[in-house]
Amino acid sequence: MCSSDLHQLTDGATWHAAGLVGQLRSSRNTTRMLEQSVEMYRGLEAETGQAVDWHETGSLRLACSPERVKELRRLTTMAKSFGLPMEVVSPQRAQDLFPLMSTTDVLAAAFLPTDGYIDPASVTMAIARGARNRGARICEFTRASRIEVDGRHCTTLHWEGTHEHAGESGTIECDMIVNAAGMWGLEVGRMAGARVPALAVEHQYMLSGPIEGYTPVELGKMPTMRDPDHLVYYKPDGPGLLVGGYEPDTLPFGTDGIPWPFRRQLFDEHFDRFAQLGELAVKRTPCIEQAGIRKLINGPIPYSADADFVMGRVPELD
Repeated sequence: MCSSDLHQLTDGATWHAAGLVGQLRSSRNTTRMLEQSVEMYRGLEAETGQAVDWHETGSLRLACSPERVKELRRLTTMAKSFGLPMEVVSPQRAQDLFPLMSTTDVLAAAFLPTDGYIDPASVTMAIARGARNRGARICEFTRASRIEVDGRHCTTLHWEGTHEHAGESGTIECDMIVNAAGMWGLEVGRMAGARVPALAVEHQYMLSGPIEGYTPVELGKMPTMRDPDHLVYYKPDGPGLLVGGYEPDTLPFGTDGIPWPFRRQLFDEHFDRFAQLGELAVKRTPCIEQAGIRKLINGPIPYSADADFVMGRVPELD
């Protein structure tokens, strides 16, 4: 396995990702894959000895319109057909689970108790340790520089060393290449003449100050929460909350290639752009106004054209 960005594992977007884990998707196979991920998280620390900070606290999804309630009921029916224990609950029950929320405008919520949150960097390192234990070789500070294609088949990966491996280079003969390069996925696809419908965008979330009356332990037991009608999501984070959202006017990043080098870098905070989400977050969780902003994170996150996974064989190759 060669790093696409010539650095180390998690150095792209993983190190600053929020870490919410949701299992329900529109297809049975994708949902099953995510269920298996949760099963893996439960035993990963015991298997590898690497802490992953997995919290199976459940997730809430709010509905603030009759149309959204219908959507939640449809999702719940689908979830149960996939074997997930999702249920529609009242606004009061949702508030019992997440006491910091206001029930204003909330008509119902969906609760899935087997969702949760995890530390993305730690789980990556645990998976890497488990892979090494099973014979995988992970080459960090090594850049995938070119892919040879013969007809409709990838045949050879060319790599270059950097940092302590500077000046080294080589090739790997292969029958298959898996493009798991995150925000570099578009560029890796281009190396093989394949179009990957995904790119990075600026994505912001805020870390609040301490929440009065709640200890980090008490906060840590709360579920994650999404309010799609207000474009915000939440998870416990130390003495406060992590509050993220989906800005309508966010900016793309790296459409002509990710700048080189790009390692553990963030963008300047855009408080004015985040203000629209901050106002909606205060409406849903009034405690945010008193807690204030501890930090605003603005980093690149890769997204596909439909915000779902890009998986399987690319059309251009066999």
